[in-house]
Amino acid sequence: MKEIAWINTGRAICMICVFVLHTESRFGIDTFAYSFFFMPFFLTFFFFVSGYLMLYNETIDYSKKLKSIVGKMLWPYFVFTTIIWIPKMLKHGQEISVGDYLLDVFGGTASWFIAALIVAELLILAIVKIFHKTFSFYYIFVGGGVFVLAQYLIQWNPNPFPWYYQLGLVNLIFLFLGAAYKRLEKWIEPRLSIYSLLLLSIVYFSILLLDLDMNGVEHVSDTIQWRMVLLDFFENVLGIVWILNLCLLLPSIPVLSYIGKNSIVFYFLSGAVPSVVGLVFNKIYPCHSYGMMLFVTLVSLLAVFPITYLLKNYFQLSLN
Repeated sequence: MKEIAWINTGRAICMICVFVLHTESRFGIDTFAYSFFFMPFFLTFFFFVSGYLMLYNETIDYSKKLKSIVGKMLWPYFVFTTIIWIPKMLKHGQEISVGDYLLDVFGGTASWFIAALIVAELLILAIVKIFHKTFSFYYIFVGGGVFVLAQYLIQWNPNPFPWYYQLGLVNLIFLFLGAAYKRLEKWIEPRLSIYSLLLLSIVYFSILLLDLDMNGVEHVSDTIQWRMVLLDFFENVLGIVWILNLCLLLPSIPVLSYIGKNSIVFYFLSGAVPSVVGLVFNKIYPCHSYGMMLFVTLVSLLAVFPITYLLKNYFQLSLN
């Protein structure tokens, strides 16, 4: 399928946001006061795009899709989580053993995002196979029902084993929304303009500011509070529409396209590289200002480019 510019641009912007978040957490800025404003969309956008691409055509090649999941997500997952597993355990002061490694990596708990995305995509294939229909708007209701069920599953058993299946279920709705956008794309896209972006920006950031003022950065509860769940879901959807609108207006930028095409590599290195770069800069210039944090983020992103180039010669590590 021909590359779609807005998808790679959106992936790149979201991946840059991931680097900012991880650099904040590793650079002494623990409140996430800035990352809060892109948390609603920076990973859910990937689920949205996956639904768009998986159900792009009226028919689906199950064998090709399964090979894509294995080759472009499952294989890189095992490669990267194995490479970084021991350093990660040492950093967090956790026990190192073969059993723990097998449970963490092969049990799918070493990377929640990739694990949940794999689960969600496999569920999509199963649903399409069962109903013998590539896409139906009724799937939105199926995704909504699964979303509600997953909230109870998370509360009943918060243990992510195996493969963060609860988060895979939660995010299934965003894959269906991506597929729905594909069906309505010719009607929606002409209506997304600079004016709609300005309006969306006002609404989106106003709601997040209000949410931040009322609830703080994190809301933790032992029981399901549907007001918060629905607010978070609304922010997710609004954030996806906002970033979609932005990406449709932006021209194709080679640097962003490269990050977008290789976003899975950037994702797996988004934790380790900022940690190393942040440690080095902290020794040289121990300052925890937000300006320095952004500089470390930029250096970290630049450092991943040559690593990605080398890795591409040996592994097919693209989400395309």
